[in-house]
Amino acid sequence: MKDIVHAENVLDHLEAFGHHAHQLNLPALHSCLLEHENRLSKLLTEAHDWGEKRAQARFRLKALEKKASDFYSHVGFQLPYVLSEAQCIPLCTGRHLNVINRLRYRGRALAKIQQPGDASAVLAADHQRFLAAYDGAVDDFLRAAGEFQHAQRCALQESQQIREILVQAKAQLLEACSLGDESYKSIKKRVVRTKRALGLGALQKLPTSVGPIYGFE
Repeated sequence: MKDIVHAENVLDHLEAFGHHAHQLNLPALHSCLLEHENRLSKLLTEAHDWGEKRAQARFRLKALEKKASDFYSHVGFQLPYVLSEAQCIPLCTGRHLNVINRLRYRGRALAKIQQPGDASAVLAADHQRFLAAYDGAVDDFLRAAGEFQHAQRCALQESQQIREILVQAKAQLLEACSLGDESYKSIKKRVVRTKRALGLGALQKLPTSVGPIYGFE
């Protein structure tokens, strides 16, 4: 989640500039900055929520991948006791493949040879349950990863647009300050300019300023 730090920096600038606007009695500018702050904060919260869901889904998926090896080995030890030698031979091979693919193959093979109520039917059902849990974990992770990527991109693009407002807000705040005082120094040292984010073309530029409030019509 390193990229989202850039959007969090913009949120920090908005909070600081909003405070200075309030202290300098610039209500219109304060309102403008507060509206952008609330919108960006909402996008960042959504991105963090999906990031947390992605982390939880990854943890569950990794745990199931580890469990898959144990499950494969555990069932492998039982096969000679419930199947004939000829039936076991094709079910204990394929080490060059990952364990999930081997479990899928063995589950399909057991389903073909099972008889109602026998041990092979129980093992086939065990394979189906485990693979269903694994597929569910994969689905959860991929959905969370996609949603996080989208939410992060939205927050980054919004923050890049806001930086254009911050540049103008900074100039307005400095003009309202007394040269050299603490507020002036605090505002002056904030670096708000950055490169435009990917996907922000000419059609996505903010409206031109009207009056003393920049970025609003």
